[in-house]
Amino acid sequence: MKAISNLYMKYCFSILLVLTIVFGSSQDIKRTQNWYFGDSAGLSFATDPPTVLANGVMNTIEGCATMSDTNGNLLFYTNGVRIWNKNHQIMDNGTGLNGHISSTQSSLIVPWPGNDSLFYIFTTDAVGQFNGLQYSLVNIHENNGLGKVTVKNVLLQTPVCEKLTGTRHANGIDFWIITHKYNSNEFLIFKITKDGLNICPYVQEAGSMNGISGADAQGMLKINSKGNILGNVLFDQSKVELFSFNTETAQIKLTCTLGGLFFPFGIEFSDSSLLYVLDRSKNIYQYNLNLLTETDINLSKVSVASNPALYSTGIQRSSDKIYIAIQDSFFIASIDMPNIIGVQCGFKLKSILLGNDRSYAGLPNFISSYFHQPNLDFTYTTSCQKDSVYFEAKEGTTHTWHIFRNKAILHTSIQPATGYNFTDTGGYIVQLVSGTDTVTKTIYIEPKLELGKDTVLCNQTAYALSIPPNHRCVSWQDGKDSLRYTLTQNGKYYVSAYNIKGCLVSDTVKITFATLVPPVITKSNDSLFTDSGNFTYKWKYNNDLVGGNSHQLKVSKNGLYSVEITDSNGCTNTSANFLVSGLGIGLFNAQEYFSIYPIPASDKLIIESSQNIQIQTIKLRDIAGRSFDFAPAAEVNLIGLASGVYYLELTDTENHHYITKIIIN
Repeated sequence: MKAISNLYMKYCFSILLVLTIVFGSSQDIKRTQNWYFGDSAGLSFATDPPTVLANGVMNTIEGCATMSDTNGNLLFYTNGVRIWNKNHQIMDNGTGLNGHISSTQSSLIVPWPGNDSLFYIFTTDAVGQFNGLQYSLVNIHENNGLGKVTVKNVLLQTPVCEKLTGTRHANGIDFWIITHKYNSNEFLIFKITKDGLNICPYVQEAGSMNGISGADAQGMLKINSKGNILGNVLFDQSKVELFSFNTETAQIKLTCTLGGLFFPFGIEFSDSSLLYVLDRSKNIYQYNLNLLTETDINLSKVSVASNPALYSTGIQRSSDKIYIAIQDSFFIASIDMPNIIGVQCGFKLKSILLGNDRSYAGLPNFISSYFHQPNLDFTYTTSCQKDSVYFEAKEGTTHTWHIFRNKAILHTSIQPATGYNFTDTGGYIVQLVSGTDTVTKTIYIEPKLELGKDTVLCNQTAYALSIPPNHRCVSWQDGKDSLRYTLTQNGKYYVSAYNIKGCLVSDTVKITFATLVPPVITKSNDSLFTDSGNFTYKWKYNNDLVGGNSHQLKVSKNGLYSVEITDSNGCTNTSANFLVSGLGIGLFNAQEYFSIYPIPASDKLIIESSQNIQIQTIKLRDIAGRSFDFAPAAEVNLIGLASGVYYLELTDTENHHYITKIIIN
């Protein structure tokens, strides 16, 4: 990953420009060939300059969307409330959509990948109202190609801001749809694959709270044509925030804040990473995102246009220019050379006369990656069942593939298509070279959802199961939705979740809580006994292993004994120390021959002999079997010893042993 970041590091945010080249083709750009907006206004980009279309019938204050087929033929258009077919008639079941004509980005149309008949229409309500983000589904093959709304107004999230944008997935096939929660700092990213819309969103916390006020819910959310930079207008906070966007994982990171604006509304990117911002100061500002620091980018701000007509309106790119809506005007404006730095970018206020139709505050909303036309690209497909990936070049006459990890080449091929089975998690670099063109993407193989093997928990009252953080929409067997699940009872535990690939995965584990009570030692004659049963045994003398895999142990020495037992579950427990005394000659009760005080003791212990016995050794042993030796003296310093029960062991000059129990506070 470090090598890739060095190769692609740009902008103030030092982001990885991996996964930035998304599938683009002449077919994609033709989906943007027809525009309908404002009050009956229309343009056809089949010609240059575009041809004015006088057949539109839509009236919308702000947001709208248009969809054409891959040959550039109009299919339908919408203002988020109604849908008109290619004959400019209301589509069958095409009224009553829950968008809003005064929502900044009221609608976005997205084709179902791999299906030429189905199209999603996403809609947003105005200023965070309760209709939120919804989708409807159009089958364009119904009614002899005039289409029909077959699914309508399915709620995905409420409330949301008036923000709606989309781009291709890094695989060049799927789509990402991005919006923003209202009164939140969370982006919601939805994925559309050949299986349709996954209603479980990727939730990304990044940047400032949006929608603190109703006005703050408006303003555009745009992603650049390469799909790696996301721009978000915060209208009421008078700033624009820029984020890196990973088209493989949907990860969003705040990278740059553009301040000093006056209620910004519209934003758009050029191919060369110049950003255009339109605010209520009636200026269009240009920022150079190729600079390395946030400070430098803010300092690059230059007004490329200033006019009273430029007031809180939408801005939308075409294949080579950027167009600006003008409120209640027969014209729209343009930036004819948007990749040129400074005022030489070619702003024209009255760029296109719309005939008798009018522009208002919005222009059609498109999948941004439709405008990215690389010389070379490839798509790839993955499987939910295994980590094998199939790669296919979309352009180029010769093809050389390399798959790297940590600079090591794992796979090469010179075929137009190739496949590889990834055996470990993490990032892999996939490179395609054709002539002088190179395209690089990163494939992430994610950790699997695994709860582990069936487990027996010994002498525990609680246990936590967890799944990797790359999973979302988690559901445990009782409906809980956290990544970490704490349990206290025996049973089978089940979890399901969506991974980054969008696959629904699951796992089950059996957890058993086992309790093994500590064994108890008893003595009979010269043997020690403990619980019998299906256990293994480890006997210890003065904390040293003495063997004996039996429930009884014959003893011949005085001292402290303990036993550890293990049951069939593998659970272990250990007895308390058991004092054996009186074996053999010369073991005496110390209390009968010495005056030992105070009991309990604290910092010192006094040992006085009533029979003039000369002490040779003094030893204290705690219940864990640890021993502490002291020089023979009438006063023993106890400072530093922990509180608890100890056994005092004394020997005299004739090797008699004396033992007793004491307590230290």
